[in-house]
Order: sequence, then structure tokens, then C-alpha cells
Amino acid sequence: MGKKKKKDSKSKKKRPSLTELHHKAVGESLDILREKPGYKTLESAKVEFGGFEYPLDGVNSTGSRMVEINAHAGKLESIDLPKVTEDILRFAAIKQQPGREKAKCEIYFVDQRARDSIAGWIKQAAAELGVGLEVVDGFPEKLLGKLTKAQKSRTKITGKKQALEDRLRKEIRNEIEIQYFLSQEA
Repeated sequence: MGKKKKKDSKSKKKRPSLTELHHKAVGESLDILREKPGYKTLESAKVEFGGFEYPLDGVNSTGSRMVEINAHAGKLESIDLPKVTEDILRFAAIKQQPGREKAKCEIYFVDQRARDSIAGWIKQAAAELGVGLEVVDGFPEKLLGKLTKAQKSRTKITGKKQALEDRLRKEIRNEIEIQYFLSQEA
């Protein structure tokens, strides 16, 4: 009788979670942005406004440039749009603080498809409030692929619960849209 072959006991690598991939994407994006003039000193920081502290992904040493990174791959879904809307409104509030009126506030997307899915009143509000919607040029394709895969996996896992949460977020977004239009009429 022959000897049994030993099975290779290679342990499978644990796949990073979507949250871990988002953190990695933010770090990669900041590294890429630091190569551009005006962004070299970007670091995570908390910015105070109206008695609140708001953590930002990147603020330069003079406070004249502030960025948030949106690490979503592909078209944004209804679940993702409220975060972008909140970032726009927070940047608008920060820019109203004395001494910050001229701060350049930008939301960077790791995927052009995600940035291009910002449309309608949200895009208009960003423009009117002076918040840039930009794309991180040169974001690594490999990491973008991992983000896409993890997002698809999240979608499969969450199922009905996610659909209900999406519907609720959509209703909230519609209410925000109504309030925005009413404020424009005033």
C-alpha cells in the first residue's frame, strides 16, 4: 500500500472586508493627491464648525484645502447618495465659518462612474455651494476591482434588509430634495 500524500495545509488568506478596503482606498487616494501641488500636506483632521467636530479625510497644513474621499466603485446606489449629500452640506457649513470662506472643498471619487452618477439637484447643490466633485486620477485598477467585488458580495449578503434600508434612505433623500427646492424659492 502506498503512502498517503500529505495535504498542503496552506491557510487561506482572509479576504479584506469592504470597510477595510474603503480605508485602504482612502489612504491610496490621499497618497496620490499628495503628489499634486497644494495637496502635499494633506492629513486626516477634525474640523470644528458650529460647535461640532467633523473628521475629514484630508486637510492641508494651511486649512485652505479640504477633501473627502468616496471609495465606491461603479454607479452610486441610493444607499450611497445620502453620504455624498451630507458631505456637500457639511462642506457648505464649514465654508460659512469666518476665515474659511475661500477654502477649497472637494469630494474625490475613486471611480469616474461613481462621480458621474451624481446628477440632478445634488450636483447642482454642490456647484452652487462651491463643493468640487472630482476623480482621483491614477487610482489603482487592482484595488478598484477588489472594491467592486466586495460591494457585489455585500449586495448578495444583505438582501431584503438592504432593500428596505435603501427605500428608507430614498424617502429621506426625497425629503431633503423637497426642502432644498423650497429653500431656493424663498
